[in-house]
Amino acid sequence: MGDIVEIRSNERVVRRGIVEEEMPDGSGLWLSADAADRREYFHKDLGYELWI
Repeated sequence: MGDIVEIRSNERVVRRGIVEEEMPDGSGLWLSADAADRREYFHKDLGYELWI
């Protein structure tokens, strides 16, 4: 938690942000809200990839 990451889908950057919370099973994570975006959940089963 607290890492700055990129979330990608189909090799396209969807969002950059700070990891606020991770699911214990590694299935997804929450990125914290910032000036431009709200707090948002990304699930790997929906095709999202995490890039550090």
